[in-house]
Amino acid sequence: MTKLREGRARWAALWLAALVAPLACGAQAAPSAGETGGDGAGGSDRTGGTGGVGGSTGGSGGLGGVDAATGGSGGTGGDGSSVEQVTGIVEIFSFLLDGGDAQGLKAVVDLFTAVHPGIRIVDTAQGQADVALALLETRLNAGNPPDSFQALAGRDLLRWVTRGTTSDAQSIMEPLDSLAGDQAWASAFSTGVLGSLAFNGHLYGVPVDIERDNTLYYSKKAFADAQITDPPRTLDEFYAAGDKLKAKGYIPLAIGSAESWPLGMIAWYDVMVAVAGPQYYEAFFRGRQSPGDPQVRATLEAFKKVLSYSNYDPMLRVDANPPELLWDQAVDLVYGGKAAMTIMGDWTKQYLGQKAPAWTPDVDFGEAAAPGTSGTFVFASNAFGLPRGAINRSGAIELLKTFGSAQAQVALNAPRRELPANRNADVSELDAMSRKRFADMTAASAVAVPILEILLPADAVNTVEDSLLTFAEDGDVDTEIQALQAVYPAFQQH
Repeated sequence: MTKLREGRARWAALWLAALVAPLACGAQAAPSAGETGGDGAGGSDRTGGTGGVGGSTGGSGGLGGVDAATGGSGGTGGDGSSVEQVTGIVEIFSFLLDGGDAQGLKAVVDLFTAVHPGIRIVDTAQGQADVALALLETRLNAGNPPDSFQALAGRDLLRWVTRGTTSDAQSIMEPLDSLAGDQAWASAFSTGVLGSLAFNGHLYGVPVDIERDNTLYYSKKAFADAQITDPPRTLDEFYAAGDKLKAKGYIPLAIGSAESWPLGMIAWYDVMVAVAGPQYYEAFFRGRQSPGDPQVRATLEAFKKVLSYSNYDPMLRVDANPPELLWDQAVDLVYGGKAAMTIMGDWTKQYLGQKAPAWTPDVDFGEAAAPGTSGTFVFASNAFGLPRGAINRSGAIELLKTFGSAQAQVALNAPRRELPANRNADVSELDAMSRKRFADMTAASAVAVPILEILLPADAVNTVEDSLLTFAEDGDVDTEIQALQAVYPAFQQH
């Protein structure tokens, strides 16, 4: 969702900014002994919450999101193998609350409860990301965790392992190494994705989706008007396409920089990868290179040229001033016919599908790797982990098995128009655009590198991205290099 920072929330218009929409899956059973169906105030008792999809009802509070029917125990997995007999309530904490997210979670719960009818799943959630995250943090720090919770891969999850130190001695998360071995996750998920959930050789989460942040979206009509047959595959092809689009009155590339992170996506996930390669990009942001490297200067010079084909061009920014636009408003410039392209995460596809009238993939708009980054997946991923002290530990483990399975990942992500992280998933029922992206991800030659939020502390990410706001206006390469040099020690100390 996914960068969790003030003013952003990576899935802002999609699922982290969702309104409270508790999701009920199946009929609710009475709480087990020692559990209550109370008002759901976010404490340690297990709550039923208000009813949602499916019409089931619970207590008077609004925090009992996902509810699965109870009864029976044990069963067999989809492959005929036996499964542990677990009962009771499994409390999770997720942001899968609205629209396709809620539909996807319901589909996973349906799969799970078909095998584990004795478990009721309760999703404890608040409507706004900052409220939800504050509640989760309070409970984890108080030793009162849910049985599992959703986090962004990388620092968002691993901070509960390191607890502000350089070791895992104070970890409040259980490693999932044994579970990963039993479920053959090493072959199901890419090394890069699993690496973003690991610390000191131990795995602490199961990835449930994968997002590509180096993605170009373009208007089919604009390209046809400018007689451009294929999306640009290199930066030189991007400049050539930009000249044609300018001649037809289009803004070639729409950017919204009311928040700085879209500039970071273009500068680092697109241009640096295109100029210096994905391995250099990752090494640089892991503190193993230098801001004085020629690759950094070349990246910034190329980024300055890319900006000249965007609404940062003084001739193109009338009624489309980047600092006044959010990311979705930049996408709206493409949707509205003023601009031809935007570079954004792959949640853009879902956003365009929610417009009225909706845009159809491969008909109204196309998708491709950002120019120069074909074969590279700059990824983010959501994951679920296992906190120490989980009340229903065995039930949580069974749920994590389900979350990691190929079948459940398709069920979760198809309604969200996201990709499963499990490379064994059968994506035949996804649309052609999603199948193509999945093929790119699973290609033997594909290189997966993490987004900045996985690699760096939040304050370092903010500094790196915020400095680009000034660079986008003045194009001063030397000053930007100095800004990188000032923050670079934080890259080396993380």
